Amino acid sequence: MGLDKAKSETDSFKKKSKVIYDNYLLKKNIPYGLGVRETFDHFHNPKFSEADTQGFFIFIHGGYWQGEVKDSYAFVGEKLLEQNIDLILIEYDLTKENTVDGKTIPRVGMTALVNEVGRALDAVQKYLQTNAASEKPVYLAGHSAGGHLAAVWKDHPVVNKAVFPISGLFDLAPIAPTKKIGTALQLNANEIINLSPVNNIHTANAASLPLYLYYGGNEQPELKEQSQHYSARLQDCHHKVSMKEIPGVNHFEILNALFADPDSDLLRRIAK
Repeated sequence: MGLDKAKSETDSFKKKSKVIYDNYLLKKNIPYGLGVRETFDHFHNPKFSEADTQGFFIFIHGGYWQGEVKDSYAFVGEKLLEQNIDLILIEYDLTKENTVDGKTIPRVGMTALVNEVGRALDAVQKYLQTNAASEKPVYLAGHSAGGHLAAVWKDHPVVNKAVFPISGLFDLAPIAPTKKIGTALQLNANEIINLSPVNNIHTANAASLPLYLYYGGNEQPELKEQSQHYSARLQDCHHKVSMKEIPGVNHFEILNALFADPDSDLLRRIAK
């Protein structure tokens, strides 16, 4: 799709997300660790009582594990917040050194990054329990690299309703040797196997949640095949899984298609 178009898309995300921060932010940068990026944000619609919240939608942003910030993705919560479903955005460290507010954030390895997101979900679980919200529906979603992280942690006990991996990356084997993405990841052979959700699917049981996979019709073949392969493996292990191609959208436009259209498959499933 080209870097210019990708930048244009992500710039539009930032503008739309600022509106959500200005109108719905309840608590920002709640820490789950000691690192600068080890935080999450909680959004709530002030039209509703906090005690009457109808659920929580946890979202993990993408960026090929090497870039992006949670602050650019609050826009995914607009329609959900209108339905009195709170949004939680998770931040995490990256496999490339970054500078944030003039401070250097060192890179972390992929294993550390994955474990960090697990700690974030642990902290969200404790946070909800502390705020007497642990019995409410909790959904987990992620886009691109965030789709990978959502799939890795699909069985985390804080999630009790459904998991939504969007344009996710579920098999690291074809990604590891690539120059633009794989070089920075520095994956070893064990990580390629152990951190690929497609390799780590247990047989479904009574506690297994439904998974709803989405990818764009205009995405690269490899990205489509990642979801198709993962969906097939989930079905082999008797998981409840739905996979949909969203026609006419690319890797970024799919977020608008799923979260701006109140009649989208994702929003309709949550509304039910």
